[in-house]
Amino acid sequence: MVVFWTYLLAFAVAFCFVFIFPQVTLILLFLAIFGLIFAVIGRAILNAAECFLARRILRADRCPRCASPGRMAPNSAGRCVCAACGTSFDPRGSELDPELDPKLDSPVPIVAAS
Repeated sequence: MVVFWTYLLAFAVAFCFVFIFPQVTLILLFLAIFGLIFAVIGRAILNAAECFLARRILRADRCPRCASPGRMAPNSAGRCVCAACGTSFDPRGSELDPELDPKLDSPVPIVAAS
């Protein structure tokens, strides 16, 4: 939400300056474009920190998502799968999305609604 309101405020300022001093609008445009570089770098830093913390928690045999102890079982691909919530983690500590990787084998059975 903070990013949304920041960009909305920047749009309002740029819209006002279109009529008062048009060069400020171009400066704000280029600042926003180059600001994306810092957003991508920040995302990479946060992703690395998340993977580091997840690896520490996985080594302690706990699920980083639901924090259930002693239920992490590695599957045939070397991925750790939580028996409680079914979340999969690769050896780097990244959480794997089952919708993007349909080959994930989860030990949690899927029960059909009757």
